[in-house]
Amino acid sequence: MPYDDVIKYTKLHKDSKLVLYNAFLKKLCLDSSWADIPVISSFFSLGIYFWFLLLSIGVIIIKKKWKLLIPLSSIFGLTLTIVFAPVIVLRYLFPVIITVPILLSLIFSINTIKN
Repeated sequence: MPYDDVIKYTKLHKDSKLVLYNAFLKKLCLDSSWADIPVISSFFSLGIYFWFLLLSIGVIIIKKKWKLLIPLSSIFGLTLTIVFAPVIVLRYLFPVIITVPILLSLIFSINTIKN
């Protein structure tokens, strides 16, 4: 259902004081022109966050830092429950998305972490 039809259906009165900003947000969210850019569009795909998690688990196993698998097991368990759920929506995967900077820093600093 298009955005303007939703406004008509719900009988909301839209009175934006920031007309240009409102038009920018509408174009950004509804046109999804960012989906045509290869690298940027992959960060809006939910699968890439699962691959970040698998990459960090793989690096931990290769470097044999077994104690680091304990905190990642909870993130992995959450991801598995989301994967096997009937609906995969961004809001359910958001805790995993938030941990991506931690996972990336873990991958790049694993040699400095002691057993």
